[in-house]
Amino acid sequence: MKKRLILIALIAAFMIGCKNDVKKIEDNKNEVATETESQEFDEHIKLTDAILAEKHKERTFGEELKKGSPAVDIKVVDLNGKEATLNDILSEDELTQLDFFQTTCRYCIQAMPDLVELDKRDDVRVVLVDVGESVETVKEFMKKKKIALPVVVDETGEIAQKYFISGFPTSVFIDKDGILKGGVVGYRPMDDMIKVVEDMNK
Repeated sequence: MKKRLILIALIAAFMIGCKNDVKKIEDNKNEVATETESQEFDEHIKLTDAILAEKHKERTFGEELKKGSPAVDIKVVDLNGKEATLNDILSEDELTQLDFFQTTCRYCIQAMPDLVELDKRDDVRVVLVDVGESVETVKEFMKKKKIALPVVVDETGEIAQKYFISGFPTSVFIDKDGILKGGVVGYRPMDDMIKVVEDMNK
């Protein structure tokens, strides 16, 4: 009986040891997978940066954009098909944020609730600028997402070219006098965007 108990204890200890070894192997696999994903993401960022740099190098269209210079004028259409210029879009008494986007851009969609909240501030007006899509497509998108922001459409992509937009979302900031204050590329959390707006208003 005593030998049988000892044998059972040894088997149990062996099984626990095997279970722990399996867990260690799984943990190691997870660590390797996480590290691999991180490396792949870093490589993706490097490749993206290189592609964008090459794009800017090859570009010959548009005007050189400098902070403190007059913003490039634009001609776009609203969701009713009515033409609008930069003067029609700019706020008369606060900073205007032109947010260039596309309806298929995941990060653009993710940012929109924050942009709605940002637009409620009294120091910035947010205007969405869709690039390269039809008015009907954008109208349907805005209706479906219930985004309460003014939006205009750059159907040909000409305005995006003039402002050297190479990715979405990209925000361009223009003051009430039509002077370019700067811009930011990519999705930013709400706190970051508030800081950007405050910096642009200085």
